[in-house]
Amino acid sequence: MKIDNRIIKAWSLVLQIGVSIIVSIFISLFIGIGLTKLTNINFKIVFMIIGILAGIKSAYKLISLQINESKKEDANENTFSQIQDTDTDTDYLCDNLDGDRNDYI
Repeated sequence: MKIDNRIIKAWSLVLQIGVSIIVSIFISLFIGIGLTKLTNINFKIVFMIIGILAGIKSAYKLISLQINESKKEDANENTFSQIQDTDTDTDYLCDNLDGDRNDYI
């Protein structure tokens, strides 16, 4: 059974997004808990909201980077296929000419 590279990339993106959101929430929550213990003012909710927003921002960055990479790959594939098409066109033209191909270059 062969696994497609696109499936692996999609799963790795999902995993990266999940980990980045969870890590940013936990880090900010622990900072909020530490400040709450130091100052006796409840910072947990404020820092948890900051962590959620930071997680959403990092997920957005990961998704936008993946979209840009896939656009570049598509552009490279299109360019490569166009080069191959023009190469076969010139071969066809040269093969239909009388004589050696190097005579006309």
